[in-house]
Amino acid sequence: MAELLGKHTAAWRLGNAFHCALLALGLLLSSSNASAADTDQSLREGTLANGLHYVIKRVEADPGITEFRLLVKAGSLDEQPNERGLAHFLEHMAFRNSRHFPDGLVIDYLNNQGMRWGQDSNAFTSQFETLYHFRARTADLDRSLLLLADWAGGIGITQAGVDAERKIVIDEWRMRQQAMHYWDTYLDSLFARRVMSEHNPAGQIGILETAKAEDIQGFYQRNYLAPRMTVIVVGDVDPELVSQQISTQFAAIPAGPAAAPRPALRDLQEQALFANYHEISRMNLPVVSWSWLERWDGVSTEQGRLRDMQRTAALAIVQRRLEAANTELRSYEQIFSGQDTAARPVQRWTLMATPKSRQAENTLQAILTEAERARRFGFTQSEVDEQLRIMTANQQAFARKPQGREEWATILVNEAMLGAMRWTPQQWLAHWEENQPKLTPASLQQALDELMTTPGQLAEVDSKGTANFGYINDNDVRRISKVVKEAKLEPQQLASTKAILLPTLPEPGHIVASTDVANGGIWTLDNGVQVLWQKPVKPAEDIGIALREPGSLLALPERLRVAGMALGHYYWENSPGAMPLNQFRDAMTGHDVQLQYTVWPDSSGFFGRANPADLETALQMLYLNLQPLAQDWAPYAKPIAALGQYNCGSAALGSRLASLAQPIWPWRCLRGEENTLWMGEVQQAQQALFGDPSRLRLVLTGVADPQATRPLVERYLGGLKLQAHRPVLQTIQPMPLNTNADERLLFSRGTEANVNWRIVTPQSVDSSDAYLLEALSGIVRERLLKVLRFENGQSYSVDSSYDLGSGQGAVLMFSYNGPPNQCPKMARETAQALNQLRSEGVTEAEVEASVQLSRKLVDERGNRPLEYARALSFHWLYGKNNHSLPPHPERILNKPALDQAAARWLQTESAFIALYGCNTDVPIDFATLWSAGAS
Repeated sequence: MAELLGKHTAAWRLGNAFHCALLALGLLLSSSNASAADTDQSLREGTLANGLHYVIKRVEADPGITEFRLLVKAGSLDEQPNERGLAHFLEHMAFRNSRHFPDGLVIDYLNNQGMRWGQDSNAFTSQFETLYHFRARTADLDRSLLLLADWAGGIGITQAGVDAERKIVIDEWRMRQQAMHYWDTYLDSLFARRVMSEHNPAGQIGILETAKAEDIQGFYQRNYLAPRMTVIVVGDVDPELVSQQISTQFAAIPAGPAAAPRPALRDLQEQALFANYHEISRMNLPVVSWSWLERWDGVSTEQGRLRDMQRTAALAIVQRRLEAANTELRSYEQIFSGQDTAARPVQRWTLMATPKSRQAENTLQAILTEAERARRFGFTQSEVDEQLRIMTANQQAFARKPQGREEWATILVNEAMLGAMRWTPQQWLAHWEENQPKLTPASLQQALDELMTTPGQLAEVDSKGTANFGYINDNDVRRISKVVKEAKLEPQQLASTKAILLPTLPEPGHIVASTDVANGGIWTLDNGVQVLWQKPVKPAEDIGIALREPGSLLALPERLRVAGMALGHYYWENSPGAMPLNQFRDAMTGHDVQLQYTVWPDSSGFFGRANPADLETALQMLYLNLQPLAQDWAPYAKPIAALGQYNCGSAALGSRLASLAQPIWPWRCLRGEENTLWMGEVQQAQQALFGDPSRLRLVLTGVADPQATRPLVERYLGGLKLQAHRPVLQTIQPMPLNTNADERLLFSRGTEANVNWRIVTPQSVDSSDAYLLEALSGIVRERLLKVLRFENGQSYSVDSSYDLGSGQGAVLMFSYNGPPNQCPKMARETAQALNQLRSEGVTEAEVEASVQLSRKLVDERGNRPLEYARALSFHWLYGKNNHSLPPHPERILNKPALDQAAARWLQTESAFIALYGCNTDVPIDFATLWSAGAS
């Protein structure tokens, strides 16, 4: 099912589910090495004679696939001065060659599992450890354990392999300079003598450029020792059998000493400052925070866990007090609180905010003032009761989710890596409820007082530059702290309110027609809304939600297309019904729901997932989002301002490349239109798209009880009303293709090359083409990885994706980074690889791998309800009839069909390229670029 679980990755506002998960993670990471008290009969663990530890967990709910992990407590802190970067270099070598998987067979094996290297399998190296992870068919258990054993003691390190991979390691080093500088500077504010930044996993460029095979082999033999390793296997396996196999395959790993002690947090006797004003590409918003730091040795006690619970609750109340402050007068937009153990062995408790323009100092003072007020005067019983109600409800919501393969693998890795508790959310809930009576106003005040009097305190400011942010130095931090300590403060308490999404429920409509389809049915309501529902495909399956409207930006009148672009930002910035964020979070307390608006050129809608117990809440959120937008200006200000990212500068890569391909592309780069956008136009765009219920189609997957679901659908979907004065939508026509060869390339200079291809073929849409596009996208990625990475060492990674719609037709997209002086060569090699695929077609092995990958996605659709529902909504919209809804990729993916698709879509006149950061001109003649003989 190609669109099934494949198309368009989106960010999702998690509502209170996010805070619930954050709380559980914070508790998890702050716990000890102890295991759950109850004996788990489905779990087997032990230690071999050489010191290697293993944990095997049988999870029967997800048969057929097993998770494999190898944790090695050897990272960049174990490098000698002449080895900086070799721990990470070794991780790269593991995927190139090993004892039983030589000459690229590691990647071949993983791909033949219906997985994709870099997506379903990969590794990472930190200062502290290296973690290898992948999933594979349970039927291939022997080979998978053999691969883990090879990584533990049989990585093949040849000079030829080192020389080939060296370019990739250096490319990755260059790509990550910004983030490295940010992280190194932060760590240097916590640890003395630059000990952590000196051991940055990316290493030193001079050592990477000259490293030899024997250097990497020396690090490997010295540090990959059995006592430092943990093997984790999670799936529908026999723990006893797997333990026997591990005993055999890992017995030869050499024993040796455990890892050396890790550096400790330096003494901080007063406030410190970490300020960053550098350009960080991933930083979207300015942030200021005040943190309290302490050492943590990874071993906790029952008393320590209780203290952490008390601190969590106390800071959460302070956060809520800050949120309740007058939104017009306060200096910040949003406030967050939490616990972080990312910079081990530091435990960091933080109050964080996004400041308004040039209000960073005032925001820091507001944060510290409210914390100081709580320390002096404490909390009321009603505040504590309300906070415990919120936290308990969120823990209960989290505990409703069953633990599958991936969740258990994460639990076991966190235990081995971080010293976390081996507890499920259900066990954490029991622990929480047992200790909840000990969370009193007095105990919370005492916990906060102890926290705020710790010597280590850190003020942090992060922003892209200082123009709209201001500049803060150490003197400012000391001054703010002094002002707060000397301030005369008055007691304050929160008013206890319980927000609800819908104070008044809508009048329900009625289902007037019902049609059976495979595994479910289709309901038609009297207002025209159609609902496709599907039965669960696995036990305890979450509900998948996808409401799609056919039209989107291409159907809007030209005057409303920019407003339609702003609509996506409106839904991202605002809670349903434009509720204040804190009220929305309160209303979502105890509910496990995700729902987010996503827009494409020719369709848009709301997509998400919910626990079955929270289906009504999810439909209420959907109903609110489909109502006419608010009349006041405030909810529109930031969404309209966000359109500035679509200016015609080089940063608007996607918009410029798409505009290059199709001149009337709706996501075109803007030339000032956003500055004259009126909020009423955003309202009109929303009414045009969602004001006619008869255009809407909703998919619900995982519906175990359709009779209980019917009245909810009738009330919240049947309650939608036709908006009489909505703008008229236009019929979507295929967008013309730009045939001017001189305009099919964008070029700019910089320090890191980024090459983006877009191959566009306007055509009529058939949902079966999505399967073919998904397969070709994956095949192109694998071929380019081989050419650009493994053969020529030019690109660290290759990303590929696809799109399909009635306006743009079929679109294949791929991008990669590389050295700035390699742009012409990378473009030629890419074109030649595409030309070979177009002329010679796919191989039988590629067809088989594509079928296996699609089949895996289909088999696991119950684990990914959001993607499952979104995929079904696509096939329902673009399929010839309802018979296209059952996912059967093997009926479509075959060599003749894929060969024909490659020949039809990979056309010279359909290709457009954007090259950014190249330091050599790329005069491209498209006719010769695609020639196999081009040099």
